Amino acid sequence: MWDVLAASGATDAIKPGEHVRLAVRVTGADGYTAIVALAEIAPQFAGRPIQLADHLNGALLPDHGLRLVVPGDKRGGRSVREVVRIDIE
Repeated sequence: MWDVLAASGATDAIKPGEHVRLAVRVTGADGYTAIVALAEIAPQFAGRPIQLADHLNGALLPDHGLRLVVPGDKRGGRSVREVVRIDIE
């Protein structure tokens, strides 16, 4: 996810010290929303491998959508299907 945010320029105006107070809100087509702390994915802080996946087991996801994957989550509550919006707040 960090690579996507950086490539889009979404993190350009954010000073590294601000990463600890910001969150990334990911919303799916069905309205389901999950929050990830920006510092959780920022390489200079936790750098967790949270992903926006477009494949599952080598095959494209249905409708070529994206899915938020948070490795290590025990219940998968932050798994968002068919991602349609990402906001940094």
